[in-house]
Amino acid sequence: MYDVVIVGAGPAGIAAAFRCAKSGLDTLLLEKQKFPRKKVCDGLMGPIARGLIKQELGEIPDAILSDPPYVEVVEIVVHGSGIFQFEEHIPLLWREDLDYWMVQKAQTSGFELREDRQFIGMAETQDGYRLRISGGEIEEAIEARFVIGADGAVSRVRQAIFPDLHFRLISQGIDYWHGEIDLSPGIYRAFYDPQVGGLLGFSLHVKDGVIVISYAADRGNLASIIRWTRELLESHYRLKIEDEPVWKGRCMSPDMAGEIASARFIPAKGNVLLVGDAGGFMMPVGEGIGPGFKSGLMAADAVVAALHEEGKAQRHFQKALESMITALGKAHMVEKDAFNAAEKGGDALLQHLKASRSEDFHLNY
Repeated sequence: MYDVVIVGAGPAGIAAAFRCAKSGLDTLLLEKQKFPRKKVCDGLMGPIARGLIKQELGEIPDAILSDPPYVEVVEIVVHGSGIFQFEEHIPLLWREDLDYWMVQKAQTSGFELREDRQFIGMAETQDGYRLRISGGEIEEAIEARFVIGADGAVSRVRQAIFPDLHFRLISQGIDYWHGEIDLSPGIYRAFYDPQVGGLLGFSLHVKDGVIVISYAADRGNLASIIRWTRELLESHYRLKIEDEPVWKGRCMSPDMAGEIASARFIPAKGNVLLVGDAGGFMMPVGEGIGPGFKSGLMAADAVVAALHEEGKAQRHFQKALESMITALGKAHMVEKDAFNAAEKGGDALLQHLKASRSEDFHLNY
């Protein structure tokens, strides 16, 4: 029996495995794919992520960063109403490179990594949990005293412990293209059009000579967002791309921030804890690497505390999450107000986005 099994080897799962193993726990980390693997992620890294990764795993090598290595300007475009920009200094990379480097660094703590292992389900036992996993055509059962679900936005671990739980779903996608566009490297541009998608839309940047376009749409509306994106970029930004993308990824993401902030949803049950996107910690108006890594560390600390003090890890995890939940609640209100502003038109949305730029909810997230 393992002390803890962690499902999913993104930033949240890697952080949890590293901290658990470093604390002396017999730790297993499961990943459904083989490293390195691509992710639906822009590859921008916020200050919380940078600080925590440096603190735990060391300085991220320059070789991990892309070309250009930083986004220096962020531009927000509300189609038909205007644009505003602000200077930033945000590390820019490919997630497959970051995750691969992190898992290699983290393994020095001594956890076991099994790649190409899919979580199927689990049941509670007298001493913990029995998990069913598969690798290829082989299925096996493993046992653990604690389980940490770090298996993404559409989490099978979350579904196993909350089978009747349902959230509003957002369609997300990302395309990598070879081609030409009127956009300088070092600029990250986000587009919104209240008539097309409210606060949903697309973003654009260029790195390593690749045009990266990310999309967000209400469930079932992704195709129309993609069509609008192509038409806008071809007509206004001289987009010329090949017939097929270098790579494309699609996923569904549940909108959970409001439920977590209001305590209608608690991302834990007994000794099963949910972290990163599985727990709903994606910042509504920001990136997910930092919240994922931070919640993974908190879950590991909660497991250690439960072992030393007995009782359920859920109690320790909920206490640790209080500051993150407060920040998440503030971000959720900014997002909600933005949707309300979008209903009034592009000018109202643009003014709201400018005003919300001064919010500091992300600093403790």
